[in-house]
Amino acid sequence: MNTSVYTTCRLCSQPCEFNNRLNDRNLREKAQDILVLYLKVDEKHISIVCDSCQSQVESFYHFKWTCRQNEKNRSIPKASGAASGPARVVDALSIITQKESKPKPIQTVKVKKPIINNRYYKRRTDRVYKRITKEQLATKTRKELYKERARKVCELCGKSYHTSYMDEHMNKHRGVQPYPCDVLDCGAKFGGPWALKKHIDRVHSEGQHPCPLCNKMFRGPGAVRVHMRLHKEKTIFCEICNFGFHTQSRLQNHMLVHTQKRDHKCEFCEKAFYAKQVLELHRRSHTGERPYACHVCDFSHAHRILYVKHMQKLHPAEEIRTLAEIQRMAKVQRRNAHAKGSDCGEGKLRSARML
Repeated sequence: MNTSVYTTCRLCSQPCEFNNRLNDRNLREKAQDILVLYLKVDEKHISIVCDSCQSQVESFYHFKWTCRQNEKNRSIPKASGAASGPARVVDALSIITQKESKPKPIQTVKVKKPIINNRYYKRRTDRVYKRITKEQLATKTRKELYKERARKVCELCGKSYHTSYMDEHMNKHRGVQPYPCDVLDCGAKFGGPWALKKHIDRVHSEGQHPCPLCNKMFRGPGAVRVHMRLHKEKTIFCEICNFGFHTQSRLQNHMLVHTQKRDHKCEFCEKAFYAKQVLELHRRSHTGERPYACHVCDFSHAHRILYVKHMQKLHPAEEIRTLAEIQRMAKVQRRNAHAKGSDCGEGKLRSARML
């Protein structure tokens, strides 16, 4: 009794026996190279290929590969006087006809589970390897040259970024944020996966990242790396006041105090400041903004240091939140209040209709 199942081929749509030949990565990439199409294989897309289509894919790919090799060898002159040009193509055709006359026995292919909701690796057949020349090595190291290859320059702003971050940077120019946060009542959206991952580690982590030296808990690995600088010795010192720092960027910000280069001017009173952060603190005196609000009582202030002292003195058991957390919680409360008000309005309208 014949128990074989007959279905249709993915390429020619002719009836054939059931198989999963397109799950074989080698055959799938050859078919994609010939068809110049991406063949997706999952539960919704069949992976059945008949015997005739498989042999034709193998022969066409071999012919295409042979022609590419002939074109590469044509540009390289050889002193041996080997045959080139049309003769090589004729030889390739003769090899193909011989292989078609004597087809190889079809090997059984192991059935693999399809990859769902994951990125497929797409082979690049037109990739050209660029060698590093001696002239380039005379000015830069090999490591620096490889880093330059891994970076791209934005055509809109001229800034240079890594290739994996370029899509996220271009979304900022387009004004698109296709990566939303899945946490309930958050509503934050980002332009790329890196920003979303940092947001989750910084805001929604439960503090499971301890410091290896003092066992202090942090919300993400980035916060642990920043905290580890406090355990290191200060190796960078100011030449004027001999104040120590852990990084060169902190020293550069400190040097603005000595140079007194005031490029940041206030639009209300025309006062000038040496740093943008100091200007933002001063601007709050004009706007009356008090972003550091206590979540226990009605206290709020424009400066963080007074907010911290308030929490330590009156609410020592409560958590001291960052400015981003305070703004996020205020946003959630406004959204919930708006939703509650809309529900109340609908209830009143429904009762009025019943009357």
